[in-house]
Amino acid sequence: MSKFLIRPHHLLCMRYFQGCGYSDEFTENMRYVISNLKNGSEVLLTRGCDDICRKCPNNRKNMCCDGEKVKSYDSSVISLCNLDFDKVYEYGCLYSLVENNIIKKDMLRFVCGDCQWFHICGIARV
Repeated sequence: MSKFLIRPHHLLCMRYFQGCGYSDEFTENMRYVISNLKNGSEVLLTRGCDDICRKCPNNRKNMCCDGEKVKSYDSSVISLCNLDFDKVYEYGCLYSLVENNIIKKDMLRFVCGDCQWFHICGIARV
């Protein structure tokens, strides 16, 4: 079984991914990661750049240009879903935790309402 390094807030990004992104390379990589996770891969939750960040133009020398903002998104997901960094989870379990503790409780705006992609999540929820 494959294991992917994933930042906690990316569990939300993947949930609402609509096929667009920062670049074609980023979008292709996002599709690849999502496809593999849906096929039963495991997730190691990380504080730093992950397998999605690899192809992001905001990733500069393995550091996110929006570092503080995304750290706050990650912390919110960890707290609301009662998760731990540096722990391995099954993707299906994480998907359910995010669904039940963030999506269904209408906490998405609290977690990442200032994200430049938030409008896409709103459209996807309708």
